[in-house]
Amino acid sequence: MLDRLSLYIKNGWFDALNRVYIIYMIEDAMEDMHCSIQKVCKLVSELEKNAGLIKKKRQDLGKLSLIYVLKFSAVCSQNDPGSQF
Repeated sequence: MLDRLSLYIKNGWFDALNRVYIIYMIEDAMEDMHCSIQKVCKLVSELEKNAGLIKKKRQDLGKLSLIYVLKFSAVCSQNDPGSQF
């Protein structure tokens, strides 16, 4: 989704509030991740509901949902010896 986000920014895919969005079809996600539709739906749901990393906006019937990739960052203490960052 982050790869698509940078591409969509370059192509100027912004909504009326000047927020960039992506459209990621289930079939494309299945192909990219080499998994079933159930697994893709579960992963997208986890990104949206559990992790809060994306927000889906439903459109009218027959149109694809818009996906907003939310801002995130990893904050780690430099004094933490277990830190991988």
